[in-house]
Amino acid sequence: MAQTLPRTIVPAAGTLRQATAGDVPAIKALIDTFARQNRMLFRSAAELAEHIHEYQVCFEGATLLGVCGLHPVAGGLAEVRGLAVAAEAGRRGVGRRLVEACVARARELGISKVYTLTLVPEFFEKLRFYQVDKGTLHLKVWYECYRCPKFAGCDEVAMVRPLDLE
Repeated sequence: MAQTLPRTIVPAAGTLRQATAGDVPAIKALIDTFARQNRMLFRSAAELAEHIHEYQVCFEGATLLGVCGLHPVAGGLAEVRGLAVAAEAGRRGVGRRLVEACVARARELGISKVYTLTLVPEFFEKLRFYQVDKGTLHLKVWYECYRCPKFAGCDEVAMVRPLDLE
């Protein structure tokens, strides 16, 4: 009989909360780390401050572990965007908890479907998102694509999670 090793349980990292204006420098620094790698769009401090109410953050003490936003678009649709998790917090459930917090916020707002554009579809599939053709998304989805350095050759995968079917 094969021996079953006990699963290692990693406690949930950090505390989730609504982002505040004071979080903007830390959020910008974390997002910039991934934007320099061409893995997400840069966000200016002014843009983050203007939309700070859309973001959830996860802190452990004074250290930002992760951030994720929910941006309502149109017609019961919202984007889960700006998901960034610090390298030292990887595989500790921070990203999952942030996305689920944004999904919960979408439900509170009466949003029927959330979508994301991602380079990591496997992560979102675990959170009940499924892949769709980008062309099937609402036209307003593309409002900031022109700023993306990969605009002409986008390699992101469009994914949706219909909340009205859950």
